[in-house]
Amino acid sequence: GGAVLTFDLSNPDASFEFGGVISGVGGAPVDSSLIVTASGGGGNSLNLSSSNNYTGGTTIANDGAVVVGNSHALGSGPVTVNTSLNGGLLLNSGVVLTNALTYNGGVLAGFGVFAPANLTNVTFDAGKAVVPGVPFASPNAAGTLTFATNVTFANGGAYAWTLQDTARPDGWSLLAISGDLSITATSGG
Repeated sequence: GGAVLTFDLSNPDASFEFGGVISGVGGAPVDSSLIVTASGGGGNSLNLSSSNNYTGGTTIANDGAVVVGNSHALGSGPVTVNTSLNGGLLLNSGVVLTNALTYNGGVLAGFGVFAPANLTNVTFDAGKAVVPGVPFASPNAAGTLTFATNVTFANGGAYAWTLQDTARPDGWSLLAISGDLSITATSGG
């Protein structure tokens, strides 16, 4: 493998913007990977807005949170979300995530589209949550989050939504699912 670029977001309540491009010479693909991590309970995010050309994958761990502002911001490699419920992955409006996705824990959020190349189903069970809109801001912002897959809500999973203004058509959160919705959670589970 190539180089590993690590962002440690452990500074309390800080957001970091990386608008540069991660690529090889002349924009060529580079076998590098990105790790985003944080400790201390969340409130920290890394905003990636450029079209990046790295192939080694992206790992978001611990309390790390990544806000994606471009469909190619996470390169072309696989994306692993393995965070607490204080971290996760947020897609801005217009962003379509097609990278292979390994979802072990944390929050999937935002206004974009999750369309991982390797999954036909995304499951929300223990330690996982889905939040249409922006959960990492104060106050939370309502929005529509889309899954171009099937979605399963199992024991321990969470769906958090925001109601801001019922007089506006965009005043509440909405989860749009192009596939099937399965609810396998049981009472007390």
